[in-house]
Amino acid sequence: IPSEQQVRCGLPDTSPAACQARGCCVDNTTSGCYYPLNVCTRDGHFIFTVHRHDTVPDTDPRGLVAGPSGCAPALATPHYAIFAIGLQLCGVRSSVEGNATVYAVEVRGTRLATAQVAYGQISRDVPFSMQVRCRLVPGSFSSRGFLVRDLPPPVASAAGQLRLELRVARDGCYRSYFPQAALPLQLRLKAPLFLEVRLVLPPDPSLVLLVHYCVAYPRSAQAAWVLIYDGCPNEVDPDSVDIKVQPADHPRHYRRFTVHTFQFVNPNTGRYLGEEVYIMCVTEVCSPAVQSCDPKCFDPKRAGTRGRSHEDAAS
Repeated sequence: IPSEQQVRCGLPDTSPAACQARGCCVDNTTSGCYYPLNVCTRDGHFIFTVHRHDTVPDTDPRGLVAGPSGCAPALATPHYAIFAIGLQLCGVRSSVEGNATVYAVEVRGTRLATAQVAYGQISRDVPFSMQVRCRLVPGSFSSRGFLVRDLPPPVASAAGQLRLELRVARDGCYRSYFPQAALPLQLRLKAPLFLEVRLVLPPDPSLVLLVHYCVAYPRSAQAAWVLIYDGCPNEVDPDSVDIKVQPADHPRHYRRFTVHTFQFVNPNTGRYLGEEVYIMCVTEVCSPAVQSCDPKCFDPKRAGTRGRSHEDAAS
């Protein structure tokens, strides 16, 4: 890593052996200890880069911040920003997948958008956010090669916009929904929460909405729990989610599932946190004309193969 992109790891006099034990790198020229890029390290740090061209249109890396508290990057230039944040800081969320711990943090900033009008060109800053994640396996020095950034999709072949919405139905019939002003809801533990993620006014009725995973987390981001993983209920806790399988002849631009409500506890005291719980889903809009669109457990043919699912008869 070029010296101008190195973020120091440990104290200035850290020995090469101690440096490598932390999961860091040693500069052969200066013997300085620095973090590798785009990893979660054994000493509890999340190191990642965001480049100017990682968004469409471009962003100014110097204005990026991480997490709800707005943690600034360790290094920032007009071309890239390098973040070095503790895994317990800046709103980093964690969840367990198999034998690995997955860490995620939201990066926020603005992009310069332009629009051509009859009398000239209008430019304005448009807010955006990006999820950055890494997977750390116990015993490893760092999560080398496992960093994933939720980047914008490839440029569309036609002009237009896609709008996704995650909303809460009043009951299992999914005929009416709570308005935004009614949120957050207050529910008893284990009460059903009827959720729908949908593509609003799809430009092509053949488009398929794929739900890759959904995560719940408290306001403080002290923890996170995977509800849906790889299109199916979390195998560790399959009874917490019911997949609503739509009949094969129904539109495929919406997906429905029920979450049996729960509350997070403080890992130190074992008491309920008593905080608002948020739900985030990562989805994909798929075109059957371009590629195969596998809805996983939302597929009627796979109903009941993983977790709990049943056919949704609501229109």
